[in-house]
Amino acid sequence: MLAKEFYTLIQNEESATNFLISTNLLVNVENVLCDKCNSEMKYYIKKEQGKERKLLRCKREGCQTTQSIRKNNSFWTYLDKNGRNNSELSIGAQQELVYYWYQDLKQSTIITLTSRSAHTVCDWMNLCREVLVRIFENCNKLGGSGIVIQVDECLLRGSRKNNKGRLRLGDLPSENLNVDDDSENVDPLENGARNYGRRLDGPWVFGLCDNNEGRYFVIQKRDKVTLHNIIQREVIAGSTIHSDGW
Repeated sequence: MLAKEFYTLIQNEESATNFLISTNLLVNVENVLCDKCNSEMKYYIKKEQGKERKLLRCKREGCQTTQSIRKNNSFWTYLDKNGRNNSELSIGAQQELVYYWYQDLKQSTIITLTSRSAHTVCDWMNLCREVLVRIFENCNKLGGSGIVIQVDECLLRGSRKNNKGRLRLGDLPSENLNVDDDSENVDPLENGARNYGRRLDGPWVFGLCDNNEGRYFVIQKRDKVTLHNIIQREVIAGSTIHSDGW
């Protein structure tokens, strides 16, 4: 979605709320009951200080209790560790932060574009990441009876052209070197020495995929115990697994 289209959707509180309801990110009023009398609720526009807020109000005469449309929504309500709603942002401003996070912009860029404090932007970026972590932790296992799961591992590291030679610390510019006290690490500029130093090894990555989804894990060891634990955790028993014979 282009930024121009997005800002049209959140130009005011009502349109921003309607956008979330239409995408099932906020509960519809038909599914909300009053906390006091258990009666149906309806939308209510409250005007204060020249601004309009969309609330829920009880339909029952004599009750008319109001509550925020974001109540019981752990994401848009944004409770702190003490259970208090400390977010003073409008629902449109919250969507703006989420939109820029989705666009994978740097935090400093988001601060400039939204004029929000670094603390606010950092909190919302972390909140968005936590949602992805929870989704990943609660996702269903891959495979099933008769479904083929392909597994393989890969070492991510630098490589030389045509796979000839080794990529060592001596092949990197001096400003990128992180030389420690290890005897293997020799200053590449000393006495004109080149191609010396510890070999650059990246992490091992283990992947599983079926016809619809792939999952990848950074591992420290690629031994039988480590890989079998990942397979048992991520794959349904009875699935067919194809590998290259590791």
